[in-house]
Amino acid sequence: MNQLCLFDAAPVGLAPPSPSRPALKSGEQLKREGMAVAAESRESLLAHARSLAHHVAVGLLPHADGQCRADGLCTMDDVAAAWAADAVERERAGMRQLPSLGNAAGSVFSGDPQAWEFTGQFFKSQRPIAHSNLLRVWRYRGNAG
Repeated sequence: MNQLCLFDAAPVGLAPPSPSRPALKSGEQLKREGMAVAAESRESLLAHARSLAHHVAVGLLPHADGQCRADGLCTMDDVAAAWAADAVERERAGMRQLPSLGNAAGSVFSGDPQAWEFTGQFFKSQRPIAHSNLLRVWRYRGNAG
């Protein structure tokens, strides 16, 4: 049994793309399409999460560390903390709980490129469920809320 080396040429029998046989989609294309499908299915929840992110960035809601700072920055941990606090307030008020964002969470900061920009910094998630995955740090530029 042979294992194809990742750096070898394509196996014999795989024809290059042509008009009758289009190229396979790239991982980036598939990711964007998947994010769009997930975002569309949770549009109203995503709008709520984006509003929470905006409020964290401008200091109206605390960051995940519990501190309110109008530093313009936000991570997904901050949004998750605001979402959890919102759930507690909804329960106290006897309101219906919101379902989770699920895969749409990946689209919180990408919905309006005029509103958020990636700072180039990463932060390890502090949420146990996130297993210390790297989160992007986003800067609020406006046009949202």
